[in-house]
Amino acid sequence: MPGQHKQGIIEINPEAAETMSFAHDPLVITMGSFKFEYSSIVQRCNIMNTETMDTGFIKLKDSLCGGDVEFIQKDNLTWNCASWELDVVLPIHIGGVMVIELHRLGVRIQLHS
Repeated sequence: MPGQHKQGIIEINPEAAETMSFAHDPLVITMGSFKFEYSSIVQRCNIMNTETMDTGFIKLKDSLCGGDVEFIQKDNLTWNCASWELDVVLPIHIGGVMVIELHRLGVRIQLHS
């Protein structure tokens, strides 16, 4: 199945999104207290912690993460938000895979840009 949820991994690619019920841009995913809004059109993912209402963002075109919470750049493609126990690995190129890991929840989200 093109959109998978196995052992804490969710992978969504554009072809799967077109044939599944969540074929919307932006794509909205809720995991625990986190809400992700991802748009492949604007190459951006907004993140909200619904408990605190703090927000963060991932700008794929600019290879940048930021927001109300602190994101630390670990290398050219990897960012960490310690307060959310969250890591982001940006794609090497547009069309590649962005990975968001929610360590507290044991979930890894893979989104094809």
